[in-house]
Amino acid sequence: MEPRRVVLVCFLAIMAGILLTACDSPQPPSHLSSSPPTGTTPAATPTPVENWRYSESNDEMSGKKVSLACTDAPEGARLCLQRRGDRIDSFISFDSVGSGQFLCLEDDCSTKARFDDGQVIRFGGTEAAGGETTTLFIEPTSNLVSRLRRAKTLKLQPPLYENAGEVLHFDVSGLKW
Repeated sequence: MEPRRVVLVCFLAIMAGILLTACDSPQPPSHLSSSPPTGTTPAATPTPVENWRYSESNDEMSGKKVSLACTDAPEGARLCLQRRGDRIDSFISFDSVGSGQFLCLEDDCSTKARFDDGQVIRFGGTEAAGGETTTLFIEPTSNLVSRLRRAKTLKLQPPLYENAGEVLHFDVSGLKW
């Protein structure tokens, strides 16, 4: 056999022996392991998903703190609570006209709501100023907030343009307001 072939065959035999030894051992050699040995690191617990996003800012004109809590529905709508000083507002909004629009007929902007498996109740509504059709304010906010604090789910049926009867589904559990 040619000397280079002998060296190559010996090298391959040695490597195969190392790999077989590593495969037969109950734990991989430390230089081949990418995870720490069992028992040295506690198991990671999944981080709970927050349903609500919170933000704070200052109103430039009044200097008052403005707090906002929002959660999203899979249908593309956003439900927000806004505290500006002592005043609390609640509203549903869509990012754009193409995502959804509200249509109040003859000053009726009522919205049906169902918290968890409770009875359907009605909230009043007000269109946003200036003819904006992607935001609808819900009234009375105090009633909405007190129910949101106790609920896990909320189904809303607001007056939607071209989608009358559509229900928006919100996971409202965990509100810290």
